[in-house]
Amino acid sequence: MAGGSRRSRGGTPFGTRAALFVGLLSSLVIEAPTSFSAFAQDRAEVGEPTSTEVEVPGLVAPKRRAAISSQVAGTIETVDVSVGDRVRAGDRLIAFETADAELELLAARASLAAATARAIASKASAEKARVGVSLAEGDLERARRSREQVADSVTDAELERRETLVAQARIEAEIARATLEVAERETSGAEVAVRRAERQLERHQLFAPFDGVLTRVAAVAGEMRDAGTVLFEVIDDSERRIDLLAPESLFDVEPERLLGRVVAGHETFEGMIVERSPEIDPVHGSFRLRLALPAADRPAIGSRVMVLLTVRSADGPDSDSDSTSDSTSGDR
Repeated sequence: MAGGSRRSRGGTPFGTRAALFVGLLSSLVIEAPTSFSAFAQDRAEVGEPTSTEVEVPGLVAPKRRAAISSQVAGTIETVDVSVGDRVRAGDRLIAFETADAELELLAARASLAAATARAIASKASAEKARVGVSLAEGDLERARRSREQVADSVTDAELERRETLVAQARIEAEIARATLEVAERETSGAEVAVRRAERQLERHQLFAPFDGVLTRVAAVAGEMRDAGTVLFEVIDDSERRIDLLAPESLFDVEPERLLGRVVAGHETFEGMIVERSPEIDPVHGSFRLRLALPAADRPAIGSRVMVLLTVRSADGPDSDSDSTSDSTSGDR
């Protein structure tokens, strides 16, 4: 027995056995993913829950942000805010000098008043001309009936004169109507000019579009600014958003099955998908996602975080724990 044991050790040297062990281990490492995929597929086929987790970087952003630009060219009269100020929707941020705009508005209103007066006069003239036509036509109709009853009661000359008066009255009425139409168009144009001047005057002030915090103020009283110059930036920090690029492999996953866990330092937050780009970026092979976080004060806006994107099966995230609980109960 002892001799046989020694022959066995002698027949299979230690180096050979080590090589066989390494070869077997290598085979296991290479085949493990294939076996795991098959196992996962078998679990999916029988309806058991599966999950896939992908880690991607994300950037913390506010719920929304806005760049506010000057709408007129002019001199800044007053700046009402500073960087870091918290504003409410509708708060005034800045006012430009309005002397020229006010003069334009006064001129537009004067033109409107004149046009309105002409329209009123034209309307009165048109009404008077309409009545003149009615009277002339009535006189002509009476003359004709009188002549039908008594042949010599109205002469040919008188009848012709009254017909001429009717024609003249109709021409005057037509002219009055045309004049009224012109006056009404002028009034409408003057009203548009007044509204335009009013809007231009309103543009000399800028207001906060929503509740938030000012992160940029590029305006100083007394300085000139061109129209379209960005003067303010405001952010809505009532909620946090996480912007990230998700891999193409997750594009066809239903949003309700895609969960986002945000890791920022030692804190973890559960995010909810609120935006998703409708197409894949062919260059980077990714698509944009935006998550909403429940915390309103952290992580810090502008900081970078890691996001764990988890795809869960339709059976729900608690299926594994329920199954484990049932199994434990059965063992007891």
